[in-house]
Amino acid sequence: MKLNNKGFAISVILYSMIILTIGVLYLLLGVLNTRYNLSKETSDDVVDYINNQGVNTITDDRASKIATTRIINTGNLLQKNGNYYYYGNNPNNYIRFNNEEWRIIGVISINKVKYLKLIRNNYLKVASMDNYKVIESNIFEYLNNEYYPAMKDKNMVKDVYWNNAEYSTSITALNAYNKEITTSLNSKQYVGLIDGSDFGYTAGEAYLTKNLSSYNSSTSNWLSFSNNYFTMSYYGNNINIVSNGNLVNTTSKNAYIYPCVYIKKDIFIIGGVGTSSDPYILSIS
Repeated sequence: MKLNNKGFAISVILYSMIILTIGVLYLLLGVLNTRYNLSKETSDDVVDYINNQGVNTITDDRASKIATTRIINTGNLLQKNGNYYYYGNNPNNYIRFNNEEWRIIGVISINKVKYLKLIRNNYLKVASMDNYKVIESNIFEYLNNEYYPAMKDKNMVKDVYWNNAEYSTSITALNAYNKEITTSLNSKQYVGLIDGSDFGYTAGEAYLTKNLSSYNSSTSNWLSFSNNYFTMSYYGNNINIVSNGNLVNTTSKNAYIYPCVYIKKDIFIIGGVGTSSDPYILSIS
C-alpha cells in the first residue's frame, strides 16, 4: 500500500510511540527489578531502621512488640553511648529464655543496630579458665561449642564479634566501654560473658565517676551476684572478675560462669511485665 506524505508521517509517529513505549516499559521493568532486589537485600534492615528511630515512632501493633522497642518504651533505663541499661538493685528486667530465668542487661547497639543483651540469672557452672584472654580460653570454647548447640532457643541468638578488652579495674564504665568497642574477635560467636562496662552502668548514674574497682557490696547493682564470676576483660596476665560488688583483677582463674547472649533484632516480646513472677516472654514470630 502506497502511503502519502500524511500517512507516512502518521506511521512514523505511531512507530516512534511504540518504540518509545517499549523503551519506557523496559526502563520501568529495570527499575522495578532493581527495587525488588534492593528490597530483598534490605528487608532485614527495616527493623534496624525502626529501632534506630527511638521511642514512640511505631504505631503498628506488631512493630510495637519488637523486643528492643518494647524495652526502651518501658522507661527507667540508664541511657549512655546510645545504649540503654537496667540499673539499680532489682529492676523489672526478668525474661524467660531457653526455658530458664534470664535478665535483660539492656538494649545495646552494635554498628548502630540495637539488640537485647541477656545474662543468665543463675550460674551455669564453676570453672577454671586456662587462658586470661577469654576468647582463647576453654570457657569460651565450651560456651560456643557445647552450651550453645544444646540451647533450646538458639534460633533467637545473634552471633556477634565479642569484645575481649584489656584494662585495669581502676577505670570508669565509660573508659572501659571505649576500650571494649575497639577490641573484638576476628570471627562471630554466639555466647560470651558480660563486659566490665555492663557491670559499671548497671550501678546507675551516681557511680559513673567512680572506678569499677571502687564499687562495693553495698552498691545498688543487680549484677552484683553472690558468686565471683568471669567477665570478657583481662589485665596483664590476669583476668577481671566481678567479686563482692566490684571488678577485681585476679591471678586466680577459678570463678562462676554466667553466660550472656544477644537476641536477634526481629524477636518479639509477646507477654509478661518483666517481674520475677511474670517475666517477659519472647517469640520468634
